[in-house]
Amino acid sequence: MLHPQAILDIALSIGLLTLLVGNYGILRRRLPGTWLAPQLLGLLFGGVAVLMMNIPLQLADGVIVDLRVVPIVLAGAFLGLRGAMIAVVIATAMRLWVGGIGWMSGVTAIWMAAVVGMSWSFATVGPAHRPIRSSVALGMGCWLTMAAALLLPAELALQFFRHNAALLGGVYLTVVPALALLLERQRVDMQREAWARAAVGARTAPTFEGAEALARSLAAAEAAGRFRDGAVVLSLRVRSSRLALSLWGPEVEVAVLCVLRDRLLALLPPGAKLGMIEHGTVLAFLERGSVGDAEAMIARTCDFATKEPIAMPGMASVRLRMEGRAAGFDVLPTYRELARAFDPGGSRAAHPAPPPAVTAQGTPSGVARLFNAADRLFEVRLIGPATDRDRLTGL
Repeated sequence: MLHPQAILDIALSIGLLTLLVGNYGILRRRLPGTWLAPQLLGLLFGGVAVLMMNIPLQLADGVIVDLRVVPIVLAGAFLGLRGAMIAVVIATAMRLWVGGIGWMSGVTAIWMAAVVGMSWSFATVGPAHRPIRSSVALGMGCWLTMAAALLLPAELALQFFRHNAALLGGVYLTVVPALALLLERQRVDMQREAWARAAVGARTAPTFEGAEALARSLAAAEAAGRFRDGAVVLSLRVRSSRLALSLWGPEVEVAVLCVLRDRLLALLPPGAKLGMIEHGTVLAFLERGSVGDAEAMIARTCDFATKEPIAMPGMASVRLRMEGRAAGFDVLPTYRELARAFDPGGSRAAHPAPPPAVTAQGTPSGVARLFNAADRLFEVRLIGPATDRDRLTGL
């Protein structure tokens, strides 16, 4: 018969494991489709395994057991290799630190649980919802981890299999399938949400033109008679975008940049040319006559583009922060001239002065304009970074 304290300890352990399942969904939705989510979840599952070791269960007189196997087998089943290994290393380190006569048995059970979980995941993975019988099979797979008790001294191993194995196996068969079903439901829901995010990106793609496409677009606009009176260029940088966009994942990044592009086009004067020459740096080319106060336009643009968070299906809304600068030119500038305008200290020595036909001083002739357009078409190839200073990181 179970000790009353064992019943309370089992209830506490199940409560912690249920919280673990809830946090799985929260982290997955906060960081969808990214490399960081499995690692953080591995830390979480490993931490819960450590907590399980500190809630010993005396199911019968003699050997004391715990439920450390449960978060480890679930980590192997739902976190992938990277997350599962992080959880296993944490649990193993804790068990080695505790020591004792059963350390070898405990460590073996941890690694066996990870293998069982990953094997189950490999055998059953798919876009559809795994059936209940698959979750039951995972619970039965946990029984294999009890074979590690054979590494205990013979007397303790015999006592475990006589008095504890059946009760512990019943707990595994009850708790593991229930938790696996909850995790599986969240996995399928998040898969559908990922498809929804991909659909959002597909409907609004493409986002910003790249450097070379932007150069071609500007050359065509200049050939059509635009930008005759000069240009005002806005350099808009999404702060910390290199980190934030990589954490959001590629699908979310596409959708976010599409929304940002639409907001900028709605605010800027008609005919504005937008492009992203570097990850997180947007250039907006405006005809000089359409711009009054450039600094005021920068402030309005940054505020309008980032005031409202961008809603994404199945995850928290994405809030952007932007900062910008403006520079005026008598003719459309080349990328090297933009680098000197926005980063005069760092780029002047790195880039040689352009030939007279492509300078921004005076009114160039028609031939000079032709060379100016051709220069923009090919300069993105010439500006290929030989050193870190040659990149337009200052824009």
